[in-house]
Amino acid sequence: MNINTDKITSVIDGPIPLILSHARKLGIADEINSRTTRDDEKSIISTGMGIEAIIANILTDRKALYKIQEFYADKDVEKFFWPGIQAKHFNDDTLGRILDAFYEANPKEIFTSIALKSIETYNIKVKTIHADTTSMSVYGEYNTCEENDLQIVRGHSKDHRPDLKQIMFGLANTNKKVLVGGEVLNGNTSDKTWNNAFIQKIRKTLCQAGIEDIIYTSDGSFVTEDNLTVAKGNDKTPKTIFISRLPGNFNLEEKLKLKALSAPEAWVQVGTLHDKKNAAIYKIQSFTDFLYDIPYRFIVCHSNHLDGRKLKALQAVIKRENDQITKAVAELEAVDYYCDEDAKAALDKFIAENPLEYHSLSGKTTVEKKVKKRSHQGQPRKNETKEVATWHKVKIRVFEEHVKIDQHKEKAGLFVLITKQQNTLHRLQNLFNASKSY
Repeated sequence: MNINTDKITSVIDGPIPLILSHARKLGIADEINSRTTRDDEKSIISTGMGIEAIIANILTDRKALYKIQEFYADKDVEKFFWPGIQAKHFNDDTLGRILDAFYEANPKEIFTSIALKSIETYNIKVKTIHADTTSMSVYGEYNTCEENDLQIVRGHSKDHRPDLKQIMFGLANTNKKVLVGGEVLNGNTSDKTWNNAFIQKIRKTLCQAGIEDIIYTSDGSFVTEDNLTVAKGNDKTPKTIFISRLPGNFNLEEKLKLKALSAPEAWVQVGTLHDKKNAAIYKIQSFTDFLYDIPYRFIVCHSNHLDGRKLKALQAVIKRENDQITKAVAELEAVDYYCDEDAKAALDKFIAENPLEYHSLSGKTTVEKKVKKRSHQGQPRKNETKEVATWHKVKIRVFEEHVKIDQHKEKAGLFVLITKQQNTLHRLQNLFNASKSY
């Protein structure tokens, strides 16, 4: 039998079949189709199928919307989707209408529903939920949005571009890195207010799915009076088990660090959290104290891996203090005094007026004899006696306070966590592990 090889076309599936297999196991297209309606009902591409096609493209070889048709041009599209489906059906006009329909169907609810189904489908054990926001800067000019639409504005830029407008994303994921919540936010959304609203929504959603007794972890932006009140729960909403970092702008944070450093025998060794080479080694101390007049459990944590930024900042402060005091000492040592009493008084005054954090001063007075300048010009006579003046001087040595510097390094390796749990130390160690698992 003769085969015309000119009519044979080879295609490369790549990871697309695997991606679509998982998408269909989770029922992504069915979930979307059950919630969406479109004006172009005669279209061969359903909203769910279009979103599947976009997802497969993003996870394979991300293209701009208008190039997705080109992306599928050399793929076996019928095998992926449905008999009769061709690459041309994924044109940008069709996909644009699909995204409009998807937006109208509330993507947040769809996303959360599918995420919770993934937890059930793959039997994922949820122990903790971590929530945080990030920003994405945008370029160009945008038409003014309606009042209730997404606001593309300037805000706190997490990618260090405060000159650009931005949008923000709020995300929540489990200890197994499974996303369970996602929101697109206005560019000027505050982490503090977002945490307040989000913690209520995520608790309600997870409880409805039968997921309870989870630990909510967040960064320091969670620690506000309103957020802590929400976490406390009431007659209508359950309390939230949380652990969060205590921000450094609370005086209590400094107080707890010093309290821990003053009791070195009280440290409890936690060890490393993973098996990586040179992994950080942690130890903790636990205290009960008050914040907003309510008692909380605080965990002071120490890492032997000093934050590089903190170490660099500490070294800069030490050098600056050394440079400043060295210059001041040189100026003082250049002064001549008529008597030892004046020199000693100057030395005492200098030390009193220059308290140091990272250095110490050791000083004394000395006697120095200097030949006086001749009072008249011309060559000195053969037997002329040189006049010598006696001056009193101050001499100071600058020492680094290594013990203090080590204490500051030790302090720089500390951070403080806050929780409402008053359980055993074993429970607190588990909470600490949860806070560091992201």
